[in-house]
Amino acid sequence: MTPTRLKKLIRNLARRLDQQWPGVAASILEGLDEILTVVRLKLPKELRRSLACTNIAENMMGTIRRATRNVKSWRDARVALRWVAAGMIEANKRF
Repeated sequence: MTPTRLKKLIRNLARRLDQQWPGVAASILEGLDEILTVVRLKLPKELRRSLACTNIAENMMGTIRRATRNVKSWRDARVALRWVAAGMIEANKRF
């Protein structure tokens, strides 16, 4: 399916959903360009699925938040980077 045809189908889907679930429709339209970019690159199916959604990034950010929430002293940027790296390593275990 061509990206132009796919864009039209996704917009139609969002229009149909807008009456009952406006938040869902807005999310679909918000991610439209990213979805189509992934399609245009003709990546393998599993990689397209991973890149077309933000769940991985959101999961990682949540893990970093949990890893750093009890830190009381941020001496410098180097310490902050170490804590973020520790959170990313922890998130990686769940991917």
